[in-house]
Amino acid sequence: MAKSKTICFDYMKVCIQRYNKEEDKLIEEVANLSNCFERVSNISPVDRTYNNGNDKIRIQVLKKTEQIWQIQVLRLRDEIMPGIADDEGNYSIEILEDGKYYGESISLLYDSENSVLVMQRNRYGLQPSNVEVLFNKIKSDNDITIILKPIINKDKIKLLDKKGVFKSLEIEVANDAEPNIIEKKPGGILSTLNTFRKYNGNIVTVRIGYDKKVKEQNV
Repeated sequence: MAKSKTICFDYMKVCIQRYNKEEDKLIEEVANLSNCFERVSNISPVDRTYNNGNDKIRIQVLKKTEQIWQIQVLRLRDEIMPGIADDEGNYSIEILEDGKYYGESISLLYDSENSVLVMQRNRYGLQPSNVEVLFNKIKSDNDITIILKPIINKDKIKLLDKKGVFKSLEIEVANDAEPNIIEKKPGGILSTLNTFRKYNGNIVTVRIGYDKKVKEQNV
C-alpha cells in the first residue's frame, strides 16, 4: 500500500528595502528578482554554494518556465550524521568522505509578475529566514536588502481564536498586513499580534510553548 504524506507550503511576498539619503528614510517596494535569477542560473551549482553557519546552502536547480522560476535549494551538512537502521534490528552510522554532505532539499516557486514566493515546508531543510539570507547573498546591488514577508491566510489565522490546546505555536505575520485580516478583539492571540503594530517592524514573530521538563512529584 502506497504511503501518503501531507506537504505544506509557505507563501511570502518578496520586497526590497533601500535607504533614501535625500529624504533620510527607508523605502520599501515590491521586488522583481528575475534579473538576479537570470544571472545566477548561468553559474554552475558548485559556484552557487554559500556558507550558512556550520552548514552550506547550494542552489541546485534554477530554471524558468514562462514567468515562474523553479528553484531547488539544498542544505548541506557534515555534522549530526543520521544513522541507518533495517528491519533486522541493525543500526549503523556511515562516516562521510571529505567533500561529501548530507543534503536536505526544499523546493521554491517564484512568480516574477506578482513577486510571490512559494516555499515547501521541510523542518530538516531551510527555513524562510535562511532563504532570505541566501537571496541577499546572490543579489548584485549592495544598497538594497531583500526581505520575505509572510502572506496571511485570513481564514486559517482566525482558527487561533477557536477553543483548543496547542503544545507549541509559532506565528509570523508581516506588520503591514491588511487590518481586516487580523481583527481587533479583546484578549487572545490575535489581540496580541495587533499590539506589536506600534513597533513598526517588518515581521512579527510570536512563539508560545510549554516547558518540556516535567518535575517529579512524590505521592
